[in-house]
Amino acid sequence: MNFISEIIIWLLAWGVGMGTYYAFFRPVHLNYHNHTFVNMTWYSSAIFVAFIIFSEELLPLVVNADASIITFFFFFPVFLLLYFKEIFLNPGDEDGIKYKKYLFSKILEILFQQEMFVAGLYIFSGNALYFAIFFCLAHLPLVFFVEPKYAWLFIAVSPFGGYTFAYLILNIQNGIFYSFSVHVIFYIILNYLSYKKVLPLNPSEI
Repeated sequence: MNFISEIIIWLLAWGVGMGTYYAFFRPVHLNYHNHTFVNMTWYSSAIFVAFIIFSEELLPLVVNADASIITFFFFFPVFLLLYFKEIFLNPGDEDGIKYKKYLFSKILEILFQQEMFVAGLYIFSGNALYFAIFFCLAHLPLVFFVEPKYAWLFIAVSPFGGYTFAYLILNIQNGIFYSFSVHVIFYIILNYLSYKKVLPLNPSEI
């Protein structure tokens, strides 16, 4: 398969996996904190399909991973959620419950994105810089679906995130798991600052 074909397949997988939420779910208010089950089901399906499509790139990561790293990978988000117990374990806090639901959906979205990072790096022969630029361009459609301030925020940070994730994946043993952890931490911090009104962000937009 040539380079152009690989790019087209990647863009189609990314566009369907990520674009379905922004183009179809959000406009009818099927967002992360109002309809958590719908979004978790969608991203679980996207994770499975992406793994099948890009199994050549993804399967070795699973087969060669240390058992301790795999355990960490699956339980790490739970520990982080429990850490912020003042938000997530207070049943009388409606905003806290809303943010918790958001994060459960977001973590599955992040796992799908990490799969796509690995596939993208394979297409660009492990060139982190080229992938970071490409990843930034892949975020441009956000301008059509969310408020400009959110769209340009994530377009601006995407090349830095893309390069960081690429570096971790390429240069550290079991780097995909560390990349996933950094990605989750970023959104939990963003979510926490939004909840505390430190940042003027709406969790349904991020």
